Amino acid sequence: QPPFSYTASPSKDACFFVQPMGSTSLDKKGISYVPSESNKFMVDVKRPGAEVIKAMAAEKIFIGRVWPSWPTHVRVSVGTKEEMAKFKTAFAKVMSV
Repeated sequence: QPPFSYTASPSKDACFFVQPMGSTSLDKKGISYVPSESNKFMVDVKRPGAEVIKAMAAEKIFIGRVWPSWPTHVRVSVGTKEEMAKFKTAFAKVMSV
């Protein structure tokens, strides 16, 4: 299961993060994240975020930047169900989970 629930946008068929579900795939893998009620969430990758961004880009998945105050967190913008399925696969590979 994805780490969030979806609601479809009538204009672009985009899916947006609503709230974390009780037992998410991130929770099951022990990956902490900052829940959000917007179209993004922050994931604590427990290593320099820039490394994860680069590794995800090598998998053709492009995620957001790192903030100096949160050097081990990466921003993930939520896309369509298909895009998020690709994110989930690449993230599991990069994080070795």
